[in-house]
Amino acid sequence: MREDDKSLYFEATLHKARVLRNFISFGESNRLLDELMTKLDNPATELAYAVIIEKLYNLCWDSRPKEAYALARQMIEASAQAGNLKVMGWFERYLTTIHFFRGNMKDAIYYYEKSLGLPQDELTYLGMHSTGIYAAKAYQMLGDRERALSVLLEELHRLRTTGNYEEMWAGYLLAAEIHYQNAFIDKMNGLNVSFDTAVKYFTMADEYAPLYRKLIFRCTGRKCSASPTASFSLMHPRKISCGKSLKILIKGGLI
Repeated sequence: MREDDKSLYFEATLHKARVLRNFISFGESNRLLDELMTKLDNPATELAYAVIIEKLYNLCWDSRPKEAYALARQMIEASAQAGNLKVMGWFERYLTTIHFFRGNMKDAIYYYEKSLGLPQDELTYLGMHSTGIYAAKAYQMLGDRERALSVLLEELHRLRTTGNYEEMWAGYLLAAEIHYQNAFIDKMNGLNVSFDTAVKYFTMADEYAPLYRKLIFRCTGRKCSASPTASFSLMHPRKISCGKSLKILIKGGLI
């Protein structure tokens, strides 16, 4: 296969893998990505990154962060051995997201702050797969509310201005979680606070999600989360919007 044809083939197949992820399942997407990985001549290249980053994304959102970490470490070591420090830094950057899903918030922040030293043109390219939205939540969980909100607002602005709508639903969902948790803590400390901002972001996440991914929003007790290829439920099967569901929880005194 000629180099130009190979590039076009990989680009088209990666697009198909994203479509499969968004509208069928992570498993179908991964099967196509695994096939692409076998066609890579060198695992420590920018082309390899373009393929494997999609697999890492899938593994994280499919609740398989341990496998994502193992694959990322494998690629970091391969890049280092090949002397491709640029690609090694790209994979290290995504450890921010992987460590977030693994529950290692300090490590997530470490790799996020380290990645800020990458050249701006590289960060622009890598921004297709957000790390800032996860870093924001990690900062909050480590008690740095001010930094969490600063990183969150900056990343949401970047996603909007670059038209990265595939990541917007996740950004809004994490924004809702951050604002909800802040309001909940303040309320428990006796402050007169509102959950309006959390409701706003949940509603926005609910509006964006159907455009790019089939999701199930689950709100159980005081936790809300999302997973692909299902329908919304809130302690009963009736389908309602995520924003409306949060309003019901607040009105009912559950939060």
